[in-house]
Amino acid sequence: MKKNPPKNPFTGTVRSIFAFERCCWDCGSNQSVELDHIMGRESDSPFNAYVNCRKCHTNKSHKDDAKRLQTTSKFLREEGYLPNYKDREFIKKHKKLYQQICLE
Repeated sequence: MKKNPPKNPFTGTVRSIFAFERCCWDCGSNQSVELDHIMGRESDSPFNAYVNCRKCHTNKSHKDDAKRLQTTSKFLREEGYLPNYKDREFIKKHKKLYQQICLE
């Protein structure tokens, strides 16, 4: 039986931005590292991507979403990534979490 593909997988372009990130951003493990959606599969924007090992992904809590958004935003800035329209819409939708980042 054929498996259904994930609802909103990251594009090859988004995956290429994170291609050299081989360690989990939470624990530093290099075992079973994957690209995770921070805010669920609502968007394949790189601003919604986070590098996690399978263990941290399984144990993640949404109370840490603002921290994850901050880590990803910083990484993308350092990589020189320029947000496109879809990225700006994602950021706008999660404005409260981004504001929470600024207050911490």
